[in-house]
Amino acid sequence: MNSFPVPLPVAFPQAFIDPVTPDPRTTDAGVVTIRFTEDVTDFDVSDLYLTRDGEPVDMSGLVVNQVSPSEYTIDLSSVTGPEGEYVLRLDSTPPVADIVDITPDPRTTPVDVVTIRFTEDVTGVDISDFTLQRDVGDGSGFVPVPLVDALGNPLAVNQISPSEYTIDLSQLDPANNTDIEGTYVLTLFGSDIIDTVGLNLNIDATETWVHTDSAPTAQLIPDDTLRDTENVKVTIQFSEDVTNVDLGDFVLTQDLGSGPVPVNLAGATLTAISGSLYELDLTPVITSRPIPDGTYRLTINASGSGIVDVDPVATPLQFDPGTEFIIDTTGPGFTDPRPHLVSGVDIADVTPDPRAANAGVVAVTFAEPVVGVDISDFSLTIDRGDGQGPQPVSLAGATLTQVTPQQYDLDLSAVTTEDGTYTLTLNPQGSGIAAIRTTLAADIDATTTTIPVADVSVFPSNPLAQPFFIQVGNEQMRVTAVNALTNTFTVVRGANGTVAAAHNNGDDVGAPLRVDAVETWIQDSIAPTADIVDVDPDPRIRDGGIVRVRFSEPVTGVGGPASNAFTLTRDLLDGSDIQTVDLTTVSALPVDGRTIGGNIFAQEWQLDLSSVTTTAGLYTLSLRPTGAIVDQAGNVFGGHDIADVSGLGGDPIVITAPNHALTSGNQVTITGVEGNTAANGTFTVTRIDADTFSLDGSVSNGDYTGGGQWRRTETITHVTGTGLGPIQVTSRNHGLSTGDRVAITGVGGNTAANGVFTVTVLDGNTLALDRTTGNGDYTGGGEWTPVDVVDTFRVVPIPPSAQINHAGIPLVLEATEIFTVDVTPPEPVPFAVTSPRNSAVGIVTIDFTEDVINVNLPDFILRRDGVNVPLAGLPFTQVSPSQYTIDLNIVTGAPGNYELLLNGATSLIEDLAGNPVQAAMLSLATWTTDIVSPSADIIDVTPDPRNTDAGTVTIEFTKDVTGVDISDFQLTRDGTVVFDRDHPWPGLTVTQVAPDQYTIDLSAA
Repeated sequence: MNSFPVPLPVAFPQAFIDPVTPDPRTTDAGVVTIRFTEDVTDFDVSDLYLTRDGEPVDMSGLVVNQVSPSEYTIDLSSVTGPEGEYVLRLDSTPPVADIVDITPDPRTTPVDVVTIRFTEDVTGVDISDFTLQRDVGDGSGFVPVPLVDALGNPLAVNQISPSEYTIDLSQLDPANNTDIEGTYVLTLFGSDIIDTVGLNLNIDATETWVHTDSAPTAQLIPDDTLRDTENVKVTIQFSEDVTNVDLGDFVLTQDLGSGPVPVNLAGATLTAISGSLYELDLTPVITSRPIPDGTYRLTINASGSGIVDVDPVATPLQFDPGTEFIIDTTGPGFTDPRPHLVSGVDIADVTPDPRAANAGVVAVTFAEPVVGVDISDFSLTIDRGDGQGPQPVSLAGATLTQVTPQQYDLDLSAVTTEDGTYTLTLNPQGSGIAAIRTTLAADIDATTTTIPVADVSVFPSNPLAQPFFIQVGNEQMRVTAVNALTNTFTVVRGANGTVAAAHNNGDDVGAPLRVDAVETWIQDSIAPTADIVDVDPDPRIRDGGIVRVRFSEPVTGVGGPASNAFTLTRDLLDGSDIQTVDLTTVSALPVDGRTIGGNIFAQEWQLDLSSVTTTAGLYTLSLRPTGAIVDQAGNVFGGHDIADVSGLGGDPIVITAPNHALTSGNQVTITGVEGNTAANGTFTVTRIDADTFSLDGSVSNGDYTGGGQWRRTETITHVTGTGLGPIQVTSRNHGLSTGDRVAITGVGGNTAANGVFTVTVLDGNTLALDRTTGNGDYTGGGEWTPVDVVDTFRVVPIPPSAQINHAGIPLVLEATEIFTVDVTPPEPVPFAVTSPRNSAVGIVTIDFTEDVINVNLPDFILRRDGVNVPLAGLPFTQVSPSQYTIDLNIVTGAPGNYELLLNGATSLIEDLAGNPVQAAMLSLATWTTDIVSPSADIIDVTPDPRNTDAGTVTIEFTKDVTGVDISDFQLTRDGTVVFDRDHPWPGLTVTQVAPDQYTIDLSAA
């Protein structure tokens, strides 16, 4: 029989801090005792955290004394003398949040209630701590979704328990809720959320899900819309992965001019390239037609197809996408072996895209030579991003040039000067664009090898490099040479192969253009800006954690070691030199990045500073304008936009940059200028006026076509050397002010001058780098650029709790003691009483600057005309420990001058810490009670009787009065009313001479 002891349940040690008494108090806290429920080890001062009025108190010089393995003391006398509210904590574990997974994911219904759980009880959770973003997949990345309802009110955060909260996202504004397709990210940011001892949530929580309840769509793309019968294939591109696609889902019709006729798809081949991409080969179907020519339309029969997406809830294809293409075996007279252009016409891509300059010349290439092309066939729109959508752009300033009958150049330089998303469209409807058909100049017989035609410009000039065939009747001939002078081409008869295009002996102008062409590009000439998101909470008891940097648009050039673009400094707050923190081991990572052209672009980047900010101090993170951080259009972060650059015919180059604030002798680096590219580089400038400057020694090499930014990159000519501090830097005409920040690179010898610094201006050419000391003698080099994007935060770290009991179980509960040191005496607050007045005062309220005790009615004195008025028996009430009332109604009705005072000399009033009222006698309020009504006297009108009007009449009162106006008077003549309240005289008014004297001009009455 085996026996074993019953295992004891695991018990975690708990901690308690003995109360600091008395509280509040007028002296320091003295020795404080911390007790544990069982023996623990490794408890020291680093496990304690003390604040005064929310600010950390340095305890690094204190020692924890062990009384026993379960009882410890610490003497706080030296750090708790100043007045304030102190909080002593034993807790090094901040709360952590988790947003419960949203299921199903992906999903086809909007999200309703989201649950957020914390690892401990917390307070301060509200909707401002959350953000919701959505990426609809249109290339614009994540955009914010406001967390408001249909009325614009913020959503509520509901507390289920102190550690669990919910948000009901079904209450979002229906116009912008989670029922819109896209990828969603809900983020809870480290914020003012705190646990029961005041530790902040400092790690973000996120939850991501995908909403995709819309039906899949399909696009049918023929490999060419005007073609022969050699290779007829159609690509089917679905918007997402689908299943159940088969040949029976498609319908093909042919129109020879008398209407569409169904075509049997027997012989066609359907191939799945991927879950969303299929290819349908119609070649056997087309070549087997009695007459293969005609207009074909291919359609997916959505309603009967059974095609569905592969989401958890299979959503069927909802509409019938279709496409048209034309089979033309009587085409332009030859087979062009070059790849067919998409849709019969191609607008060349506008590159780069996005771009900083105007679009310039755009090439438009047709699948064959055409006529009838003019500028009215094109339309141009711009979406400025102002919510108005695409707006038409006049093409009156654009020019269209024919390069060949097959290629036309459209110059958009003058009409694409604004920033925005442009769309250029060639619309075939009503355009008059049609193919050119060359005609034979003479009949040919069975032996002719040199054939004259009306025009050979439609054929390749070198048929050996670009071979083609013609067909006359049933005979196919290979062209070997073209003679543009005689408009003839030479053929070799009897060549083998299937004829792809037959010669046309008809009109010069053939089939019209059947399809349109569209090109879209983004023009962006504005330099990106950035903001380092404030580190919160600040000050903090942990390292800096993850810091995010948000740009105004996606940029590249940030990724890799953070030291490439960021500088972090640390001030130990002890008067020593500011330290530069090594960031080579910290990576700058994209939060919302996507790869474009091999480069990662992201609007938000993050740095994990947790490993380099564990030392206590004041940290400053700076983002340097390195010149490598650019948006997709090539605009440089830290740059200033250029409005114009002078062109050929005037040297030096003149730059227009409104409000540039440069002075002659400053140095700038310019990038991104197009056209007059000689403006790109580093130059010394000469100031012309507030908006223009010239580039010394520059020579124009072209006319400006757009784009460009400038930024200051000033040269350093001297740096003070070893052991000298602060380091002084010489840079001619620097134009800086004390307190500005600069990034310095490239200084040789005294390398301590490289970094980001706050400067003190010594003179117009010399700067001091605050809190620095030289580490070598200057050997040359160096330049500086201004730094504007910074964030500062303070770290007061507390190492993780190391206390464990003898069983090795860590301390998991927290202990806190709050006490107040108060050495400021309380004071009553004087107040105002309406004066003068004609009634008793009534109840008056006396407020103290803090809570007090021992306040009684005899502490107050009331005087009337200098004589004390008895207060015994009056109602006296304590409203709160800092507020009291006295009812003076029965003792302040008599006329006289009153004063209410507090007699501090005899009172026992003191605050909760024992500080007494200091003033011996303090006046609280004064007022005058006047119960005698004023009387009036109208000064006699003399002479009386008189032979003229009365003129100005004076009215005098026995005391100052207000409210006197003309309606208070009546004038009669022989008993008849001239004017009174009911019979006003227009324009007649009362004039105040003094508060007790008024006049009326009766001349007009």
